[in-house]
Amino acid sequence: MTSPETRKIEGKPISFGVLDQGRTLIRLSDGNYLQIIVVVNKVLKTDQMTPDGFPVYSINTNLSISTWSAEEIKQLKEE
Repeated sequence: MTSPETRKIEGKPISFGVLDQGRTLIRLSDGNYLQIIVVVNKVLKTDQMTPDGFPVYSINTNLSISTWSAEEIKQLKEE
């Protein structure tokens, strides 16, 4: 079931290379941590342009989320 605002985005697949795979590390109030990594699976280049003249891309992603304890983070920093 789709909502009325959902629309199919048209575009051409475009090849890409990952230059730097970053991560976000979040400290939670219970002392644990979440590590979040965004994995890009596919990029489509649309026919649309931004007001500044840049092409608009549609990006298909997955999130990789891991839970880490404070002790595990400490061990990582000691390496």
